[in-house]
Amino acid sequence: MPKQCKYSRRQFVSLSAIAAVSTITGARTIGSDVRVAAILPLSGGLRLFGEQGRIGLEVAALDINQSGGLLDRELVIDYYDDEAEPARAQSIAAGISKRADYLAVLGPITSACRDAVSPL
Repeated sequence: MPKQCKYSRRQFVSLSAIAAVSTITGARTIGSDVRVAAILPLSGGLRLFGEQGRIGLEVAALDINQSGGLLDRELVIDYYDDEAEPARAQSIAAGISKRADYLAVLGPITSACRDAVSPL
């Protein structure tokens, strides 16, 4: 009988994606936490969509952390408000890109903000 995996399919896919990003980009984490940045519209006209995204990320992080975390380390998500403004999203992404403590960046959720940060 095959051994049961302690991770759900969703957790396994999340872990695999983060591991792949880490390997490809050479990203590293500092300290005992695995840190991820999330760029969302937490204020302004699209704040309801940003809040839904934040809630979804919080649920996923809670689920992952209650299952032992990522590689036995706690997943911590730091949120940044782009106000659905491309220039603000680009400024936030530029600051994040200079930091070595983020394994990945999630968002932005609008195509205009995504296009603004994609060159970074």
